[in-house]
Amino acid sequence: ILFIIACGKKDSTKTVETKEVKKLEKKVEKVGEKKEEVKKEMVLTADEFKAQVKDLIEKEVTVRGIAVHVCKESGKKLFLGGKELKRDVKVSAGDNVPKFDVKMEGDTLEVKGVVKEFRVDEAYIDLQIKKVKEAPEKKKEEKVEKEEHKDEAPGDDHHVSSKEDSIKQLENLRAKVKASKEGYVSFFSLEYISSKVIADVEKVEPKKEEPKKDK
Repeated sequence: ILFIIACGKKDSTKTVETKEVKKLEKKVEKVGEKKEEVKKEMVLTADEFKAQVKDLIEKEVTVRGIAVHVCKESGKKLFLGGKELKRDVKVSAGDNVPKFDVKMEGDTLEVKGVVKEFRVDEAYIDLQIKKVKEAPEKKKEEKVEKEEHKDEAPGDDHHVSSKEDSIKQLENLRAKVKASKEGYVSFFSLEYISSKVIADVEKVEPKKEEPKKDK
């Protein structure tokens, strides 16, 4: 009888120990999951994004920067800047996303999106030049947007006033393609998912970029 009682106590102790071990294991798992969540929610500055972008293609990231420019025509493009307030990160909004408000310029934002790469090679440039040449002439009073605004020819998001200017910019881009080892030039952007304004940061006055002059 004493033997049976003793064995029963051992089995009972083992059961308690097993339950405690399982509880500890669950706690460890939860801690591990929280660490993974922290990694996923890591926020990059605009400068960090620019430096690491080639390793982030097709990944979901959150970028923090100052809204230095909002496209007034389409309202679908936003540029985030870092310390130097340059257009370091291009954010593109899809058809289902409301237009960006111009009033956002100067605000510090955290924008979540998927990193996209667009490659431009000589064949693409030839196609764009052909489109420009075949396009009907615009009247002088009409504004002509650079192909950038149509998601057809990435660039610095400035406007051009004539076919000649468009072709000149494309030829400048061709020179960069020829100078590259890869045979193409990559343009990176953030496909918009969501964003929030960092309210406790003072609004900044974005720098006004002067139009480029021909040397």
